[in-house]
Parts: sequence; C-alpha cells; structure tokens
Amino acid sequence: MAASAGRFYFGRLDASLSGDLPHNTHAETAYLWMSLVVELRALWVYNLYQKALNEANSSLSLRGIIAEEDNHLVDMVARLNEIGFAPDAALPAACATEKKLFEKLFAALQNERPALTALAS
Repeated sequence: MAASAGRFYFGRLDASLSGDLPHNTHAETAYLWMSLVVELRALWVYNLYQKALNEANSSLSLRGIIAEEDNHLVDMVARLNEIGFAPDAALPAACATEKKLFEKLFAALQNERPALTALAS
C-alpha cells in the first residue's frame, strides 16, 4: 500500500534527521535517532488500534507490544544520552518534521482505500 509514499516518508525523514546531526556524531546516533522518532509514531498507531479494539469489545490486545515499545524507547533515549546526543532537546523539531511527512503518507494511504475496498468485495 502506497509503496512510493512509504519510501518517500522514510527517505525524507532519514535525510532530515541525519542532516540535522553534527558531523562528529557517534556512529550509532543516526540509527537510534531515526528509530526513536519512527517508534514514537508506531506507538501512537498501536495505541489507536488498542482503543479501537477496546471499543469493539475485542479480546485481542496490543498491551504487550505497547509495553515492549515503551521499554525500547526508554532504552534508545538512554543510549542516545550515553553517546552524547540529547534527544529531549531535538525531539520537538524532529516530531514536527515527522508529522508533516506522516500526513503525506497517510493521505496516500487514504487514496488507496477505494482500491482496497474493491479487493475485499
């Protein structure tokens, strides 16, 4: 679904986040920074999905995945701080960039919705 929009999202996000890093950055920083920002979005999606499951009285639960993601975020922040990158200071700008890119990706996904509905029938 929306493969080119997905590639655009990840490519532009990676370029933006990596481009904002100082040149003398630790080798792990770009990977951890990109992963942190993407996992914040994933956590948002998991929580929305869990809310929908709850409203539908589904027995399916994402609570374990959500807890695991929360722990992973804590670990990534700790490692970034350990290698000298302060994610808290850079996070608002990174999230603003990610949000703009995600909105474009989401619009592309919505445009494919009629095709998916046709496939399902």
